[in-house]
Amino acid sequence: MRTLTIISIVLFIAACSANKVAAPSKADVEKEGEEFAELAPSELASGKELYVANCGKCHAHKEVSDYTKEEWEKIMPNMVQKANGKGSNLGATDEHALLRYAVAMSK
Repeated sequence: MRTLTIISIVLFIAACSANKVAAPSKADVEKEGEEFAELAPSELASGKELYVANCGKCHAHKEVSDYTKEEWEKIMPNMVQKANGKGSNLGATDEHALLRYAVAMSK
């Protein structure tokens, strides 16, 4: 019984931490306006959904703003490959959406 309680608490905490992933705002879209001129808020939301669904398979969700654009450009291809190795099915379009979200939310 105690083990079940501990497992339930861990799962609850893990589920709550997924909600702490930063949500993109209009300001985030505008910040990346030059590079991603055609970027819509819904595209950033899609990137966030992919991030929440896939980027916690190997590790806890990272604070997206802890990394720079340049760091994300190096990190993302590796992480997509690792996530696909853990059962995700992320294609080039998904990787692009993840990168756009990460860059828009970066330092």
